[in-house]
Amino acid sequence: MTLHLLPDAERCLSAFIRDDTDIADAADDLGIDEVRCVTEWGRNQTFPAIKVTRIGGAPIGGHAYAAESVIVQVDVMGGNKLQTNGLAEAIRAALIQNMNGRITIG
Repeated sequence: MTLHLLPDAERCLSAFIRDDTDIADAADDLGIDEVRCVTEWGRNQTFPAIKVTRIGGAPIGGHAYAAESVIVQVDVMGGNKLQTNGLAEAIRAALIQNMNGRITIG
């Protein structure tokens, strides 16, 4: 039997945030040299940084392993208030405008 596994939503979203050019451009405009996005804080974490955490979700479409709707929390920490708020807003805008709320794998 072959298992049908769904992708890790935290890792997919973290990769999207790290790779999105609009987020990188916004970070640069805010004086942030690198978009650091993780799924857990490291022991020697460098800030400012973004952490993506899955906090819920459920299968959709009638089949438990076909697709799922996930709820994630995105935390932006470090830097000054302008940087933190600006980066959070850039991520929110990119999720809506560039990802359209979906990541499709396969």
